[in-house]
Amino acid sequence: MTSANFGRIVDGGPLFGACRPGHLGGDLGEWTEILETNGVSAVLCLLSEREASRWGMPASYDATFDTAHVPIRDRHLPDVDRLRNAVEFVEGTTADGGRVVLHCNAGLGRTGVVAAGWVARSWDCSPEAAIEAVEARPWPRAPREAIRDGNATKEELYELLERI
Repeated sequence: MTSANFGRIVDGGPLFGACRPGHLGGDLGEWTEILETNGVSAVLCLLSEREASRWGMPASYDATFDTAHVPIRDRHLPDVDRLRNAVEFVEGTTADGGRVVLHCNAGLGRTGVVAAGWVARSWDCSPEAAIEAVEARPWPRAPREAIRDGNATKEELYELLERI
């Protein structure tokens, strides 16, 4: 990974998004260095079980960071329990001053949905406002990816974000 896909979800906030190590070039060492330089203490892996197994994650970095794995199928929405688990991991880590990076494969769709879930819950804002917040970043995420690919509807995404 280069730093091109690494960035904060909100200004000054403790949550970042990124692609998986090696996705945009670079290697695990470079990826780890970028995270450590930015004070990241925990990583939430959103890869599906199959993807995680193929790329050896989160095992490849769990000696360096606190880690959690909430598997989400690529280009699909998670169920509400998975989204809630992901957001609660972020909340638990950041409550004590920690910083968390979310990653899926490209750092766009699944990362965007979980980021929007965290924004909706943390800011107590509407799904639309949360989605717009994560799409408006210099390193935008793509929480509407499942909709674009025909695997979910706008209503399903909004309902999911309202339920967490």
